[in-house]
Amino acid sequence: MRKSLRLLPAAVSAVVAVTVLGACAPSSLEDRSASALADLFAGYSADYDPVASPAELAKASDLVVAGKIVRIVDGPQYGTSADDPGLSSSVVLQVHVDKIYAGSLPSQAREMVYVVLPAPGGTPASSYDKHVPKASTAVFYLEAAATAEQTPMLGGDSGRPKKQPLLTPPSPQGIVIEDDGDVVQLLEKTTFEGTDLSAFIPESEKFPVDPGAPQEPDVDPS
Repeated sequence: MRKSLRLLPAAVSAVVAVTVLGACAPSSLEDRSASALADLFAGYSADYDPVASPAELAKASDLVVAGKIVRIVDGPQYGTSADDPGLSSSVVLQVHVDKIYAGSLPSQAREMVYVVLPAPGGTPASSYDKHVPKASTAVFYLEAAATAEQTPMLGGDSGRPKKQPLLTPPSPQGIVIEDDGDVVQLLEKTTFEGTDLSAFIPESEKFPVDPGAPQEPDVDPS
């Protein structure tokens, strides 16, 4: 089944026109949790084909790591000029890598990667940073994000050291964060209750059941 969720363009993708929606505000300004952070990504969408397993998602990724979000800062703006009516904002998750599952870190990465994501409605990075659960581990499936040579942008060096590339998930399924005994899929805000990150690493042959997915009806064998 095809779903709708909009990611920033990857290196092989074209820029897609955006309908800007307001993000949902977290219930508390002091709430540092994966759920509160996910609320801020609620106002964007895109078409994509969900994959059935972490193993399949890993095949579409250049790098798979586990780590912690150290900070969220403002990223590039995507568009031709400051007056571009389609100009869209982004934020960059600065991630300290604790474990590499697949691929290798960029040269001179110093155990850090820089993950660019959309900022619906132009919400500033400071609002995201207030809700980062900095002690929580997350798993990131990543590929190269578009560069200034591949898509129009302003502030292409924003969010990371100049020699470090921006990365982005190949699918909205590509970032999951532990959340007090549950796991939250950051970009879809799907909460998988009573599970842990071991169910989302590349060795896993299927994702846990989406609690919001329609259930197959029981069939009477008689």
